[in-house]
Amino acid sequence: MQQFSVDTLKIARSVISGIASNPEADALIRAFVQMGKSLGLENYAKGIEDLSQLRNLQNAQCDSGNGYLFARPLSVAAFEALITSAASDLLK
Repeated sequence: MQQFSVDTLKIARSVISGIASNPEADALIRAFVQMGKSLGLENYAKGIEDLSQLRNLQNAQCDSGNGYLFARPLSVAAFEALITSAASDLLK
């Protein structure tokens, strides 16, 4: 990994999906996160779909992630509407 310009270690959805039911997946995620941290990389989990996955990732000290738990994919127009609505709520 030192040969490449890498700043983020992404943990695939296929690994995240088994975290709640498979102790091996949990151990693998913890190993990924620790490896990333020891290499000075940000850890990014893809495909977080439920609270148990999020909690396990937080316990493993994963830095960030995405997935349906937070939001479904949005079109540009829908994203703009969401941001506009959130901004107007902040200004109230």
